[in-house]
Amino acid sequence: MTDSPTASPLRIAGAQRLVLDQTSVTAHDPLLRPYLTDMVAPYGLALREDLLVDGAGHSFGELAEPLIAALAPADAAPIDLLILAFAMHDLRPGRSTATYLSHLCPGSPLAFSVCDQGTAAAFSGLRLIQTYAGAGDCRRALLVVAEQSALHYEPAAEVALPQRHAAVAVLFDQVGPTALGPVRQHTGVRPEQAAGVLADELDRLVGDRTEATLILGDGFADPGRLALPSAVDEVVSAPAGQPCTGAWWELAGGLDRWAAQGRLVVVADYDPLLGYLSLGAVAP
Repeated sequence: MTDSPTASPLRIAGAQRLVLDQTSVTAHDPLLRPYLTDMVAPYGLALREDLLVDGAGHSFGELAEPLIAALAPADAAPIDLLILAFAMHDLRPGRSTATYLSHLCPGSPLAFSVCDQGTAAAFSGLRLIQTYAGAGDCRRALLVVAEQSALHYEPAAEVALPQRHAAVAVLFDQVGPTALGPVRQHTGVRPEQAAGVLADELDRLVGDRTEATLILGDGFADPGRLALPSAVDEVVSAPAGQPCTGAWWELAGGLDRWAAQGRLVVVADYDPLLGYLSLGAVAP
């Protein structure tokens, strides 16, 4: 198990979310075909010619731009760190999207992309933010979670694909209504073990609280069968078809209400393909 610090100097100052139905102009970029051909050739995967011809998909940069503008406009205090978390490839070949998003932020922050971790990517991003904040190197940070619905090649294994182009951004600062708590991640978790690991971790995170909200990502397909602590009196399931952004979509939508109620909120997700189980807690 990997574990973040139990306390963090950062608090959640705001969150934004966005869904776009249309495709972006980058879906018709002539460089997309040779880029994807080179990317999948070592694995013997076939391109999806229908998606390339139709110009399907969206770029993470254009998804995240309005969220950053809302949370960190040009005249705001500088951002020190930006983390872009995603599971599927971006649609803009030849561009470091995290670096591009950095230049949209006040202060041109240090920027990372976290990928190849499935639904664990956003939680790993939180741990990076906490580590930099704990070292005194980060006073304000942005976590951006993005996904687009067009996988332009046949996947190597059966995997849940997004149904919409979506992005969520969360702003962390020294002040805010909700504190960022522990983030815990487990590797090598088999599907039959996931419910038990989740229950054990919830017992630790809930402690002696009498009320708590649990936000479940797509990886927990049947929440009704989970054995949850009695203090977890509200369970929110991520919308179908948003495997990477769904849990964070719900957090962004309910954050103000839960903060006003003084509730502990735990975000949890499980990636059955990779065996990663992740949890993150926020509380006033």
